Amino acid sequence: MRIYPETNSFNRFSTGVGGSNIDFVMHFGGLNEKQAIKSLKDKYVGDRFAPLPQPAKKVDTPAPKPKPFVLPEKTSGRFTRAFAYLTKTRCLDREIVQQCMKDGLIYEDKMHNAVFVGKDSEGQPVYATRHTTLTNSSFKRDVAGSRQDVGFMVDNHSSRLYVTEAPIDALSIMCLHKRQGKDIYAASYMATCGTGKDATLYYHLKANPNMNEVILANDNDDAGRKANQKICAHLRQEFPQIKIGYIRQGAKDINEYLCEKAGKQKCAGNPEKQIVQEVDC
Repeated sequence: MRIYPETNSFNRFSTGVGGSNIDFVMHFGGLNEKQAIKSLKDKYVGDRFAPLPQPAKKVDTPAPKPKPFVLPEKTSGRFTRAFAYLTKTRCLDREIVQQCMKDGLIYEDKMHNAVFVGKDSEGQPVYATRHTTLTNSSFKRDVAGSRQDVGFMVDNHSSRLYVTEAPIDALSIMCLHKRQGKDIYAASYMATCGTGKDATLYYHLKANPNMNEVILANDNDDAGRKANQKICAHLRQEFPQIKIGYIRQGAKDINEYLCEKAGKQKCAGNPEKQIVQEVDC
């Protein structure tokens, strides 16, 4: 096809179609003569064509500011529901739960969730996760603005650190140690509060240079075992001075094993393997 500006005409050789600018608009726009003339008139202003509409300029929208961290409001009175759920349903030791509540690590919010509080190296609350106290619900949610690299930790300023996925599992290890007659203050207990959130471990190792041993106790499933392997590899490379081990057990997680020991439920798997062992990583 060829367009002839000097005569305002065109010729489409492949089809033999040609003519004026009106014919051009009729042919390529699928319009009749009246519609083609109107289309040209709409685009023509005085002695020039109206400018084509320009795409809107892209305006850089600033990223939304992160929400400030605010702990959920506490329920009035005693933390009865949270205490009952943790000690009866989840089999945790009463004295250990009471001490955590006294230290501000656990409380009950106005919606009657158990709130687990994480503190930074300065002892300031910067993380919290809510856990339902209803047995027929699986609600768990981090509080908006929480620092994901802090997690939950019972810090006894020890050189040994136990690492779990959930705060209840970290407390379950404390309870098992107490039942076994061990000094529960001879170790610290940390929860990453989610599979793959191992940045919490590295934060606390840097904040506590006296730590020289890490015992991993992630859930006994594919995700938990892969998390153990990933953490082991990273620790060997970045913290070669730290001794690494993990807890081997036949239950789904440490809390399930604790409840089985308390007679609350039967542990899944081979009964001969329902033991908790600490082995090298």
